[in-house]
Amino acid sequence: DAVGPTVELTATDITKETITLAIETTDPVSAVSSCTVDRAGATVTGTTKVSESGLSCAIAYTYVVTCTDGQGNTGSGSKTVSTLTCGAAGGGGGG
Repeated sequence: DAVGPTVELTATDITKETITLAIETTDPVSAVSSCTVDRAGATVTGTTKVSESGLSCAIAYTYVVTCTDGQGNTGSGSKTVSTLTCGAAGGGGGG
């Protein structure tokens, strides 16, 4: 079987400067040897959860993940996930 793991990526925790992403696969976690989360050339690695910090506020970041199983087969990649740091553009102070 030369097909790599099928994966889904979800933004689970978004703060002012950090985005945490959960990686879910159709294969048991023990079968997944590594995952790479890409964002416009920046990569973060992990198997079930990754975080990227030092981000700028009010910027939209888009991610996609690919995972490799223990036999070296790499999956086709997840759907892209886009998220905005600092939440939605907020209202200003009143006065």
